[in-house]
Amino acid sequence: MLSSWFEAIAQTELFYPIDIHLARLLIAIEKPEGRSEAEALALLILMCSHYTQRGHSALPLDLIQGKSILEILRLGGSDQWLSQVNRQLNLWSMQDRDWKKLASSAKQIISVNNQLNPLVYDEETQMLYLQRYWVYEHSLSQVIAKSRKLNYALDNNTLKSLNELFPESEEDGKTNWQKLAAYASLQNHFTVISGGPGTGKTTTVTKILVLLLQQNPKARIHLIAPTGKAADRLSASIAASLDMLTQQSLLQEKVKELIPREAFTLHRFLRYHPTMGFRHNKSNPRMSDIIILDEASMVPLEHFNRLFEALPSSCRIILLGDKDQLAAVENGNVLGDLIAGGEGNSFSQEFCQCYESLFQVKLNFDGEHSLPLADSTVNLEHSYRFHEQSGIGHMARLLNQNHQNALVKSDFMNLEERFPQELSLWSALDSTGLEAKLGPKLKSYFAAYLQALKNYRVEEGLEGELLGKAMQFRVLCAQHEGLCGVEALNEIICRSLF
Repeated sequence: MLSSWFEAIAQTELFYPIDIHLARLLIAIEKPEGRSEAEALALLILMCSHYTQRGHSALPLDLIQGKSILEILRLGGSDQWLSQVNRQLNLWSMQDRDWKKLASSAKQIISVNNQLNPLVYDEETQMLYLQRYWVYEHSLSQVIAKSRKLNYALDNNTLKSLNELFPESEEDGKTNWQKLAAYASLQNHFTVISGGPGTGKTTTVTKILVLLLQQNPKARIHLIAPTGKAADRLSASIAASLDMLTQQSLLQEKVKELIPREAFTLHRFLRYHPTMGFRHNKSNPRMSDIIILDEASMVPLEHFNRLFEALPSSCRIILLGDKDQLAAVENGNVLGDLIAGGEGNSFSQEFCQCYESLFQVKLNFDGEHSLPLADSTVNLEHSYRFHEQSGIGHMARLLNQNHQNALVKSDFMNLEERFPQELSLWSALDSTGLEAKLGPKLKSYFAAYLQALKNYRVEEGLEGELLGKAMQFRVLCAQHEGLCGVEALNEIICRSLF
């Protein structure tokens, strides 16, 4: 039924082989009437599968309606090539298809709002899912919805401690985002705290743990991160925050001893086995009263679901992460989707009134348009690492606000002109030119380390000090390979320094 048209699709390499195989299989099951109907349904299956391969959890049918297929796939390429593909496959004729009606009518392969078939069409969200991802999202949303119904009252002792740990800013009109995040975490069973680098996520959550332990010293706390490196960083950050609070006389020793110093990877926490899967699950929950999940933007939809279904309903959940960081390598952008409206900090009128009455601080938010999770999500907006009006601050904001649009060279050139001491734009350099520009800077920045290395004696036992000097300067890369990748830059660093 698909014959030559479908084979032409496969030959263009627009889709992955697994997309093609799935479409063949499901069309054979559905047996649609007529060639036109079969081709349109095959294309819908191909697009859904393709979106999943690219890391999305579903295909948004309302957003693709009326758009060209190549635009939906967001393909680049020459105009001549795109025109040839369109002409060869007659994709223009598919543009006006009613995809939602088509999804609702393929009853042998597409279920509506249930998991009976290989694909699921969710009428409320108008999204088309592969079955497993609909199950993950549906299950996760149910757990979060139940958690939202659990709220806690704050006693006078907790409020006093909250004020001591989070004193109000001396700057008039400035919101203490960390205090607001702590207040939300103490009130809610489920909380999301998002913030960029240097906004104090770990410091905030350490203080939150102090407050929760003052309420219940027997609470079982677990620190979790998606990777081993992230778990190590979380452990070190929690330890540093505890030391800081001790130095400031804000932490009692008996409370300090109750806060764990070791973070688990998500797989270790759920006791993953290569052949048995996760040993902790809905039938065998992991006993915990409070979990802190750091770097939540890196956690894919499946692992979020595995974690949440393995926790008892009494467990309080606090997610930490940066909504503007890269999403998970696997499917889903759970943290980004949980942030209200993609931005956060749009609380309900009731939330604002309660906060203002308790702390005599005015919140300048329009609570009339808040979303269901608005009172459970807080975005830390103030960076203690760099000023928002600095060159780095402007560049970070430019990148975050234009993450879906192409930035042009002039965008960065303007910043370079305004902040010549902070930013320097190098472009269109070959490997020789890059080494010529980067080499002198490397020698300057690593001068203290190189001098210490020259004077180093094994018997003196100063390895920690030596490593400390080496870590004072970093070269960050966005990729492993290529001219500006980790491998190439490491070779340049070695040639320049040694």
